[in-house]
Amino acid sequence: MMYVLHGADEKAAREKLSILIQHLCEKRPDAEYVRVTEEEYALSTVLEYALRQGLFERKSIVLLDHLLQKKETGEGILQNLENIAKSENVFIFLEGDLDTKTVDRMKKYAVKLQEFEKNPVRGEIVPFNIFSISDAFSKRDKKAAWTRYRQALDKGIAAEAIHATVLWQMKNILVASGGRVKTGKYTKKELEDICRSLLMNYHDSRRGLVDIETMLELEILAL
Repeated sequence: MMYVLHGADEKAAREKLSILIQHLCEKRPDAEYVRVTEEEYALSTVLEYALRQGLFERKSIVLLDHLLQKKETGEGILQNLENIAKSENVFIFLEGDLDTKTVDRMKKYAVKLQEFEKNPVRGEIVPFNIFSISDAFSKRDKKAAWTRYRQALDKGIAAEAIHATVLWQMKNILVASGGRVKTGKYTKKELEDICRSLLMNYHDSRRGLVDIETMLELEILAL
């Protein structure tokens, strides 16, 4: 399954992305959330998620963040659009302006393709980067994480989408830690406890037992 969000208005595209991620996480609460940028890109990794299937395989929501506009990353992906579209996992393309040929090609496979045109405004509006919260959280920077979290909420970004991003980041760090006792600012036990707590908060919020916005704020303030 494949979604495409593109256009010059990156602020609007990222706001739509937050809503879409929230919706998908609600439909697939046990799915892992994976973000692939140019720095982490490897075609083999993208194809691994695209071709992964089976009853007992964990489902994934994969964000491909601005990979199509560069020849070295875009060509391999475009050649494998059919595999990506047919995947049991969900793929989201977040891009800037795309040429007509690329858009027409992706229309053949996308469940939804939406363009965000930029309206003329005075001054330049810098889009909010939801991943700045998870980055600050992973660095155990309480002040930056809390400040960015409140800014995101003020801009109308859903707490569920922020929570999913933070949980994804911390799970990735835990997996990458391997057998090491400490990784970055956290011990392995701290990472395990945080991931467990974040996951429990999510499930409890789905049952109506807690407010996910409040619980995530408490997790940030406990850093």
